[in-house]
Amino acid sequence: MNNFKNPDKGKSEKAYFEIKNFVLALKSSPNEPLSELKLAAQLGMSRTPVREAIKRLENEGLLVSYGKRGTFINIPTKEEIKDIFEVRLFLETAATKLATNKLNEGQLKEFEIQMKKFGEGSGKGDFVELGRRFHFFIIESSGNKMLIEILRMLYMKLDMIRLFSYSFRRKEAVDEHLEIIKALQKKDEELSYVCMQNHLKNAFDTLTNIL
Repeated sequence: MNNFKNPDKGKSEKAYFEIKNFVLALKSSPNEPLSELKLAAQLGMSRTPVREAIKRLENEGLLVSYGKRGTFINIPTKEEIKDIFEVRLFLETAATKLATNKLNEGQLKEFEIQMKKFGEGSGKGDFVELGRRFHFFIIESSGNKMLIEILRMLYMKLDMIRLFSYSFRRKEAVDEHLEIIKALQKKDEELSYVCMQNHLKNAFDTLTNIL
């Protein structure tokens, strides 16, 4: 058996996650091309793993290449956002319904406490990240691996845009999350479905108004 491990694969994986986080944190302007040279210098590695990571992120739709113009952050158009949200609306409401009777009640209570703190103005940390963790707590609790994988890809396409959405509707998002939590605590599948549907529709309306 060959136990030799390719060190370049580990570097490529590290570069992938580092560059992905860099992009999602909007540390680079969507109007400026990403520089392989600068990214390699920041990560302390050669350009090869950086190039491989960028190609992977292009395949996932987070980055887009325009030949000699360079590689840019791929900001979805309004039409693309509409298409993504239509699919997300069908799938995430279904995931919520599937998860209603499978959720860890202790974790659900912890999300309720954190959401209430943000509603009262005493919440600490990143609310966008809290919202993402809450949604994926529900999605992963559905137990449907295909559903989880598809929604993970959809979220990757929307993560940058959601940063803007939450800044415009923080209070409303908190209230809507608490409504979802109440429905889940009641183990009411239909109400959970409706509350998630309402939240996603409102988020989409906000995005189309600000973009």
